[in-house]
Amino acid sequence: MIEVDLDNIEDLALILEEAIKELNTVPEGHLYAILMSYFDLGNFLILLGYLQQQNKIKISNNLITYINHDK
Repeated sequence: MIEVDLDNIEDLALILEEAIKELNTVPEGHLYAILMSYFDLGNFLILLGYLQQQNKIKISNNLITYINHDK
């Protein structure tokens, strides 16, 4: 399992952001099911929270949507 800490959160969040960007919209549970062999639920939620704070994604009704700032 990969542990999220202050030293690697930006790098790990970027990887997760790129995956969400490719999918554009993905159910939170589906994405976690894909990544659960790499992250425990707590670390997954930390990364999602970080991306939300950075205004990269929005989560509504357990649906993650990439926020495209290129428009």
